[in-house]
Amino acid sequence: MIKSLSKSIFIYLLPVKLLIEDMELIEKVYKDNCQAFTILTQEYELDSIEEIKQLDNKRYTFIEITSRNPYIHLILSSDNTEIYSFEDDVNSTGIVTKLKDILISRRSPFIYSASTWSFIIQICITILAFLSLPNLLLINETTKYTILCLELILFLIQIFFLKFGTKKFPVVYVKNKTDKTSFLLEHKNSFITGVIAFVVQLLVLSVKETMFK
Repeated sequence: MIKSLSKSIFIYLLPVKLLIEDMELIEKVYKDNCQAFTILTQEYELDSIEEIKQLDNKRYTFIEITSRNPYIHLILSSDNTEIYSFEDDVNSTGIVTKLKDILISRRSPFIYSASTWSFIIQICITILAFLSLPNLLLINETTKYTILCLELILFLIQIFFLKFGTKKFPVVYVKNKTDKTSFLLEHKNSFITGVIAFVVQLLVLSVKETMFK
């Protein structure tokens, strides 16, 4: 008799930013579909999200949840998000899908794009230097200083992103969505994106002036 062997399921996602309500949704998936589960932080082993609320630490860079019957392993870290199941039966697949649906909408684009932005900025610096070098003797002093300042600004931004990319960011915040956050913290990603867009615009204008003057 031919019998199909069960296969494992592995889902790899980008890092996430979760609030306590998100963790409670994840906990509910485990409670409703698994016989038992355990939550691990870097310092504690816990039985529920409620216990996390009682700890002094309000930010976590690593949380691991493991269940049995069925075995579903979830890792939340600053580097990535992983969901693993030993089997691909209907129940396990359903649990993995529910967890994925929660997590995929909570991805933090600023965290995972830090290294990408650094690479893009390096390309901008290289292009600017390449375009300005042949015309270095022809352009005026103002344009030279503008190009130099742009390269310096881009270089400093690149250093910032390289440092940002190695920093361990919290993936779970023990706070509610209704908790007040300062305006600057709430919109920091928009501010940083705006600064980068402004610098790139200056870069484009400078290149146009250099090429067509």
